[in-house]
Parts: sequence; structure tokens; C-alpha cells
Amino acid sequence: MLISLCTPCMNRLDDFKETITSKINATKYGSVELVVLDYNSQDGLEDFVENLMKTVPIVYKKYTGRNAYHAAHANNLVMLLGNGDYVVLTPADTFIEEGYIPRLVKKIEQGCIWCTTLKKHRSIVAVKKEEFVNCGGYDERMEMYGPDDVDLIERLERRGGKFGSIPDELIRSIYTSPEKKVENYRIKASHKELGKLSMPYLYENRDKKSLVANLDGWGKWE
Repeated sequence: MLISLCTPCMNRLDDFKETITSKINATKYGSVELVVLDYNSQDGLEDFVENLMKTVPIVYKKYTGRNAYHAAHANNLVMLLGNGDYVVLTPADTFIEEGYIPRLVKKIEQGCIWCTTLKKHRSIVAVKKEEFVNCGGYDERMEMYGPDDVDLIERLERRGGKFGSIPDELIRSIYTSPEKKVENYRIKASHKELGKLSMPYLYENRDKKSLVANLDGWGKWE
């Protein structure tokens, strides 16, 4: 069984440098691969990863189709890049603490289809790749910072696959200012204002009790 730790990144090289060691360390606990999607970064991420790949195996690909970040699209691309039976979204500002992989493996062995924490860091979703594909991934109508992860979790819940909880303390994140969180988006506004732009799609999926997103296609590289 292979687990893919999937990191999308656009112009967050400083955060990436700070957290990558924790992800490299996570590979010591079993069959784990590192997957990095360079979402058209202009801050030296490509050179840094290429140097890192001289000593650490990394699945790396650069997307150049957009000059601004698209949250759901980036998440989908990186999760689809993963070769693992299970894929885990691990943002550039996120540390994977010691014990995360053993806990996840235990939950998978118990038949869990998807896992996340119960309180903090719920955006760190681990899911069987087959189920991720079948549920349509992240809803790509949600371009901006916001509830794309909430929507994915709610659809996974509605689909009925067995859930496994991960202790909150096994995930840690770098503090990111609200301004930095949204600096790479197409629309210039506060993180609260940008979040509101995706809320209608979250409410629509709730009202329809949607099980699958992106019925017209998703995860495209063009």
C-alpha cells in the first residue's frame, strides 16, 4: 500500500522549505511518496525542488496554465498526480508530525476510506484515491480561498465511506497572515471576501445532497 503526501504550492517557497523536512521524515514510516505540484511559482520553487530531488525521491510537475492561484484546481491536480492507494493533501505551510503515518496506516487497515482530524486542520484530508476520483475531487467552481475542503468532507460523509479520525496534534501549520493567504489569487480582496465567493456552491451542494462534483470534467492541465 502506497500513501502519497501531496503538496500544491504557488509562491510559498519559504513555507515549503520550512515544512518539507517533516514530510521527508514521514517517508521513514512505510511506503510513502512525496508529490509536489508547482502551480506556476515564480519564487524559485522549481530550482529548489530539482536540487532536493538529487537526494530525495519526489514526484514533481509544474503547471503553467494560469498566472493566479485556483485552490480547488491545484488541489485536484496534485491529488491526481499521486500514485498512492491513498492520497493526502499536505499544503506547503503544513507539518506532518511524527506518528501521523502510523496512525493513518492503522485507520486504513481498519477499513477507513477517508480520514481527517476532528477539530483543527480539517483541510488535511487523507482519502482512498479511488474514492477521491469517484466523488469528483474538489469542486472547481471554488476558485478562491474558502470552503472547498469543507465541501469535499461533506460529500465524503454523504457517500458513506468509513471515516477514521486523526489526532489534531499530529498536524501543525505555520501561521499565515490573512493577506498572505490570498496574495496569489486572481481577485484582490480580503480572505473573508474571497471566501464568500465560494459559499453559494457549498450551499448548493448541501441543498442537492450532492455526492459528486465537477460533472463536466475536472483536474485538467490545459
